[in-house]
Amino acid sequence: MFRQPVVDVATAAAELGVSSVNAAKALAQLTDTGVLVEFSGRRSDRRWQAPEIISALDEFARRAGRRN
Repeated sequence: MFRQPVVDVATAAAELGVSSVNAAKALAQLTDTGVLVEFSGRRSDRRWQAPEIISALDEFARRAGRRN
């Protein structure tokens, strides 16, 4: 998630070297524990994000003068 804080099942499967089914299970577990948030609101082609990582990146960009 540090390298890519927004993922879909295919990306997670490729990054982890697992099947799409196992990647979806991992994403579901991370969502259940609050690490990830599903934000696409769709049944297919869903996307998840890691809000704490995105917040940290936004804060860094703000301090670096890249975000207002």
